[in-house]
Amino acid sequence: MEQQITETIFKGADNAISFTVYQDEQPLDMTAVTRMVLDVEGEVFDSSVNSEFITWDQNGLVTVKVGAVIQATGFKQAILTAYDPQHTNGQVITHTDQYPVLNLDIR
Repeated sequence: MEQQITETIFKGADNAISFTVYQDEQPLDMTAVTRMVLDVEGEVFDSSVNSEFITWDQNGLVTVKVGAVIQATGFKQAILTAYDPQHTNGQVITHTDQYPVLNLDIR
């Protein structure tokens, strides 16, 4: 069964959303992650450009804070990609068969 994560982002606000990414029913180990990129249907937020956009911990908890700058509105599917020494070109951790789909309701 496909996992779904659905969160609401409020445009123009500083509210953050947080969710945990699981793999095989366990929180995804993000100890080695050095960068994350969130793609909201072509609008890209990169933690290496602004470290406040996306933060994470070693236990799979991801926090996204893009409400003040996001342009999109409506219900969107987002792709979150993590980078680490073993995945220098990135590894998609949402929107695949192995990981949950990330839905954003942008208001």
